[in-house]
Amino acid sequence: KKYLWNLLFNPLSAATDRSVGQILDDPYLREIAWMIGLETIEVATRLGYPLSEEDLQVAFQNAEYARTHTTSMLQDIRKGKVTEADELVGYLTEKAEVHKISINALQTVYLLLKNKENAI
Repeated sequence: KKYLWNLLFNPLSAATDRSVGQILDDPYLREIAWMIGLETIEVATRLGYPLSEEDLQVAFQNAEYARTHTTSMLQDIRKGKVTEADELVGYLTEKAEVHKISINALQTVYLLLKNKENAI
């Protein structure tokens, strides 16, 4: 469930230069985070981890307590450092490929983030 939360907010915050609260308040970014969550749940379920949409709702509720939080990936980008995106997203990407599950929302955010890293 911690991994789910991190996938929802870390890459997206770094790619968009937004705090958790700003993601929650922006209907478009919130929708992207929700789509990433659904993708993550699909892969996790296939791997035998019983995540559900209820877990996704709880992750969003818990994010309300971290509204002012600047994620570690966003802090890295702001400091001109490379993030841990490869490690965080890489595992889910590998498992999604093995099981032929589309994770287009997460992949798009990941590619935007890598584009930012390349500019560093």
